[in-house]
Amino acid sequence: MNKTEQTTYLRNIMHVAMADGFLDTSEVAFMERTRASIGATKTTLKKAMKDLNGLDLLGLARVSDRVRCIEDMLGCAIADGELPPEEADLIMGTARAIGLPDSVIEVILEEVQQRQVGAALPCPACGTEVVSESTYCSECGAHLHLKQQTELALPEAGILVSFAKSSSAPFADALTLAKAEGSYQETASTPPWFGVTFPRSRADAAGKLASHVGKLRNRKVHVDGEELDWKSVFKFATCAEARAKAYRPEGHCFGDGDSALNCWGCRQLGMKWSSFSSLFKSGAFSKPTEFVFDKQQIAYKLNQRAEAVSLCPHFNRDLVAAAFQLFPKSVKVDVNGEGSWEHNFVDEPTPTAIKVQGRYGDTNLSDGVRPRDPKIIMKLIAMAAAKCGVAVDLAAVPAG
Repeated sequence: MNKTEQTTYLRNIMHVAMADGFLDTSEVAFMERTRASIGATKTTLKKAMKDLNGLDLLGLARVSDRVRCIEDMLGCAIADGELPPEEADLIMGTARAIGLPDSVIEVILEEVQQRQVGAALPCPACGTEVVSESTYCSECGAHLHLKQQTELALPEAGILVSFAKSSSAPFADALTLAKAEGSYQETASTPPWFGVTFPRSRADAAGKLASHVGKLRNRKVHVDGEELDWKSVFKFATCAEARAKAYRPEGHCFGDGDSALNCWGCRQLGMKWSSFSSLFKSGAFSKPTEFVFDKQQIAYKLNQRAEAVSLCPHFNRDLVAAAFQLFPKSVKVDVNGEGSWEHNFVDEPTPTAIKVQGRYGDTNLSDGVRPRDPKIIMKLIAMAAAKCGVAVDLAAVPAG
């Protein structure tokens, strides 16, 4: 076999060994013996362990090498004294793919099992040849059948932040933070992966770890067992950090300090309370003096954006729901520019724009409304907070 075939050969065996998510030290020892038996270098073995892209017996030119690989796959699988269903299914499926009938596979398994009895394997710690049935090395005392985790356990609930070993500077800080958590776990794979699971109630801690892990190339995030887009999940983290540094943290969520003023208590939802916001264009005029909001469209946008920030520890879905319920269905517009609401005039026609005659007889185009009285939003927030029993410091809310 050439080097490419040796890598393929060893990769096939390693892929099977790791199929159940664990790598027994006896399987590691078997891999080392197999490497030596086919004349491969340790560098070739390391390369095979890094690139586990699935089984590929057809990558071996000779049929005899393919059959031999099946034998070693079985030998490695039972090196720890058992044949897990995941590993058995992989081997059977691969053997059938190259035309081996089940009866032949069973014969191969019996022969491999017989060879394993009393066979010697190198101790993974010191290299001394030890009978495979032994529990400890007679030379150094190392345990010969320790199971090492090769895949991170995915939680059914919570946030799993995981990352691979890296030579970049942020890795050290990320690993230090991860190891401080009780749910820390790591794999014995190449490269090793590290992970921490946080309950949703500690999403802020997940965000803190993510601020370091986010600078690494190989990273993943799972929420309730499902892998999600990193940026979408941790969209809230940057905003939460800015909130922590804000002079008035609660005011930050309501848009203090910039043009993100909102009645929802979350600037990440958009739908701002400003003169040119799309919020005040969501709807249509029933007549020049009345604008009817399309609350179904507003609800759709809120729900869609809420999913992206739902992990934020400061996000209050009840407050958003209450503010939405209290948001007006329609508003009266005074064409004379008086009252609480006025027209939002535009220069170019839009699909929803109407012609409005002004107080001096001039005609303008209006595609929505805008609030004139800053007390409207303050009253809405106060009522929404009272409705859902949330304490909101109105002094921290920026004036409209």
